[in-house]
Amino acid sequence: MGEFCFRLPILALVTHLIFVEFVCGVSSCPAPEPPCECERKSGRLVLICRQQNLDRVPKFNHSDELIDELTLAANRLVALPNDAFRGLRVRRLDLKDNRLVLVSPTAFSGLERHLEELRIELNPAAEFPSKALAPLTLLRVLDVIGYGSASLPSGALASFSLLLELRLTAGSLQTISPADVTATQTSLSVVDLSGNPLGGVPTAALATLSNLTEVVLSGCGFARLGARAFATNWTGLQRIDLSQNRLQVWIIMTAVVI
Repeated sequence: MGEFCFRLPILALVTHLIFVEFVCGVSSCPAPEPPCECERKSGRLVLICRQQNLDRVPKFNHSDELIDELTLAANRLVALPNDAFRGLRVRRLDLKDNRLVLVSPTAFSGLERHLEELRIELNPAAEFPSKALAPLTLLRVLDVIGYGSASLPSGALASFSLLLELRLTAGSLQTISPADVTATQTSLSVVDLSGNPLGGVPTAALATLSNLTEVVLSGCGFARLGARAFATNWTGLQRIDLSQNRLQVWIIMTAVVI
């Protein structure tokens, strides 16, 4: 009986500690619940605000914990105000399936030390958010959907010497120049320009990128390829995707998808 009475307080204490840990874990979520929710996947914190019909970025609470991913995809966001994510430490940010018209110059302020992947979708009328992106020098993946102009602003990608994947898709780009990718010459592994009316392979720009493994040029309106369209010094190239074009004559080569 005495042993049972001794164990009972210990059991109560353990139960209390577990309850306190659970409550603290829930209350530490930096996102407003609802419309968002926090999940832990393999010990990593994920903030999910996807498909909530949001027309503005929610107000987040300050958190010192590294957030593996924050997704605001598939909402009705049209603007990112200054300091939209201040107080958060985010590794991956997903803003796809919105129609952003305005991205304020300091929209990503506070994310500079941790953000490695950014996916963002623009309204065709929006300017390329060069000023907002410039401080994000640690980016490894930049995915911009729907940019509506024929060329990039001067220096738009100048900050991204560590960039591994550049995806500028479903927009109105007609050209990419060597100057556009100067900062990424030795870092870029993947270039995806699919869904832009390029009309021709941007050979001069691609030729400056020495470490490419994948080039995606699907749906770019190509009717033919020049004899030296891919005349480069690539040694690690594994895949070229030319699908959904109007090519009538083409040369079969290793790793080409048509």
